[in-house]
Amino acid sequence: TSGVTEMIELFQGTSFNFDISSWDVSNVTSMYRMFRSTGSFNKPLTAWNVSRVTNFNEMFHSANNFNEDVSGWNTASATDMSYMFYGARYFNKPIGSWDVSSVTSMSFMFSNGYGSSQFNQPIGSWNVSKVTDMSYMFRYASSFNRDLNRWNVSAVTSFDNMFYSATEFNGDITSWDVRGTATRTCDEWGYCYSSSSMT
Repeated sequence: TSGVTEMIELFQGTSFNFDISSWDVSNVTSMYRMFRSTGSFNKPLTAWNVSRVTNFNEMFHSANNFNEDVSGWNTASATDMSYMFYGARYFNKPIGSWDVSSVTSMSFMFSNGYGSSQFNQPIGSWNVSKVTDMSYMFRYASSFNRDLNRWNVSAVTSFDNMFYSATEFNGDITSWDVRGTATRTCDEWGYCYSSSSMT
């Protein structure tokens, strides 16, 4: 696999659950939807070199059983993590050391459909200074309650539904600088209000 540059939708919608930890993914740049809707997959990926991957969009979307350690991944090249763990309801591994300094979209990243999700790891040290879209990021993330006070969200243009029905979240984000950044914030039913109300 050393010459492969894209693994788009590779196992999407399958019951795949084999050990592929030895794969050489060092040249892969896109893992878009790689394990989307793989209801059974839960194998180690710890050793993967993902240092060239820019697109993690929907990688584990609805991978309902996945809960393996990916804390050591080098994500420095990543630009898109939107929907990465959407619906991966059992995922709850420490990823606070990830380098997300080049990521621009985290929309729906930890969002769940309806029902509970387990993710509740400290990610407050992430450098999110280039992120422009955090819409629905923790929607229905029913267990999440971590300190995000140090996040630099000055580049964000959309906070739409960021914590919608994240029922445990009670973090102090009063220090966030949202002046002149987000154009609007909307609830799930389409009612919108100015971001100035968040300051």
